[in-house]
Amino acid sequence: MRSTLVLDWNGTLLDDTELILQTINSIIVRFNKTSLDLATFQEKCEFPFSTLYRNLGLTENEIAIVQNDGNALFHDYYESRVGSVLPRDGIGEMLKLAMTHSMRVIVLSNHICDPIKIALRRLGIENYIADVLAYDSRATQYKDMTKGEKLAAYIKTNGIDPSLTFIVGDTPEECSISRILRLKSVAITGGVVSDARLRDAQPDYLIRSHFELEGIFAKNGIL
Repeated sequence: MRSTLVLDWNGTLLDDTELILQTINSIIVRFNKTSLDLATFQEKCEFPFSTLYRNLGLTENEIAIVQNDGNALFHDYYESRVGSVLPRDGIGEMLKLAMTHSMRVIVLSNHICDPIKIALRRLGIENYIADVLAYDSRATQYKDMTKGEKLAAYIKTNGIDPSLTFIVGDTPEECSISRILRLKSVAITGGVVSDARLRDAQPDYLIRSHFELEGIFAKNGIL
């Protein structure tokens, strides 16, 4: 049966951790909070970001302002700058390897579907991606099915074998999804969560670069 590779978007496929940090800082300084450095952000980052804002001391009224109009403060800042952001190292080679071995590649994200598809076209890698599972709009973000629920439905609908499915992400969320759906989890460092938090999430594999995926695939008899 065909194997499947599920890739998280932000911080995993797209090298946008610094931009996400800049975006968060642009928001919290509006409310007289101290901007975060990268290490602190990676220790505190939680999803949805309303949890992070709350942990940083924003009031419920301030969080409501941030979330107004589909989280416009976040998305307007981020989307106006993401056009120059590149994929993480090794993505191109890994996608070519996946195509050579007929792996189905899916993007799974808490971000919005259309901006992801626009970025995939900009980066010239849209033809490697079978599907994008993400939120339909800013208005529905975190308000309908979770990432895990979207992936579970997709796996069932498409007859995907969980034992031949790898999920790669930069947060503990992907590790949790892998355990629920019985997938193989690969946590990649250098994203929005610290190395220590990723290790604590107990992924099947912990990598620093997408180049390491080839060895993981080979070890599992995919190549």
